Amino acid sequence: MEEHHTMSLKNRRPKAGWGGLATILHQSGRAWSVARRVSRMTNSPTEYVVIRRRYKHAPHDAVMYDAIVDERQRWLVLRPGELVPEVAESHRPDLVVLRPWLDPVIAAVEVRLANIGRGGGSWVKVWAYATQGELPTDARRPIRHRLGEVFGAELRDWVDYQ
Repeated sequence: MEEHHTMSLKNRRPKAGWGGLATILHQSGRAWSVARRVSRMTNSPTEYVVIRRRYKHAPHDAVMYDAIVDERQRWLVLRPGELVPEVAESHRPDLVVLRPWLDPVIAAVEVRLANIGRGGGSWVKVWAYATQGELPTDARRPIRHRLGEVFGAELRDWVDYQ
């Protein structure tokens, strides 16, 4: 029998042994995929989820995965002070964890990819993790904006017009 964990999804540290992604998936009722995902992920972020974004793209998840993992140096335009994100963990075709990147307060950026359906493209779900439980609005706003530039505009331009 599987043990059930309960917690609020709002900026709480997950139970020991469960990554942030695993806890959220468990809360959504898909516990069977959580156990599988956690066993594959050794370095999944365990910090607080402080930003969640979702973008819809025309290509399927395998194309998006290749663009994020293998081709990011070709389409990602870095701002002054930003580091090239390294892939800390990945699982083809649906999961990439990037570290370090964006802002010093952001410990990791987790990207989940999912097909929408027949010919429907894919969802790119982006979660930014931080060591503190909550970011003030003035700190969160520029990070959300930058995630939108990267995953909503630059990535879209690359996969649609390459």
